[in-house]
Amino acid sequence: KLNIGLRPIANKYHEGEMKRTLKREYNGSISKFQSQGDLLEHLDEERIRYRLAKHEGKDEKVIEQHKKAMQDYKHKVLLLEVSLKDQNEIEEEDREVCGAFVMFEKEPYKQAVIKKYAPSASSALARQVQSEPLKFRRHPLHVVQACEPTDLCWENLDYGWGWHMLRKIA
Repeated sequence: KLNIGLRPIANKYHEGEMKRTLKREYNGSISKFQSQGDLLEHLDEERIRYRLAKHEGKDEKVIEQHKKAMQDYKHKVLLLEVSLKDQNEIEEEDREVCGAFVMFEKEPYKQAVIKKYAPSASSALARQVQSEPLKFRRHPLHVVQACEPTDLCWENLDYGWGWHMLRKIA
């Protein structure tokens, strides 16, 4: 519950004043699904090349190269399938919430929330002393104005906080 003034902003969601989308931990599986899709497309293309080479009576060496390429793609798809097995079994609601996008229908609500969190927006140290009503499940929140949806790299959203910190360090 986020209280600003007399009105609890977080409760306005139920009145249609605010919409939120939770960012959940997927540990890179969305990118893996995309890679798997790309590999399946390559496998299909290679299958076509293989059949065409056989139909046209190409050299046995060329046909074997296409056959080997198909086996390589199948192997890569299988490896991704195995790495995604655990992720496939996790229900959406059981995934850790590692962020959220909140859209306010009224500009004053957005400004009030950003103002309330302004002291802790620029410093991890300031977030550690954030008052309890401003925290989510006892965790301090980092609240900033989001970029435009078209400027967002959606593929990176399936990675958690730790992965993003490592990327910043590297």
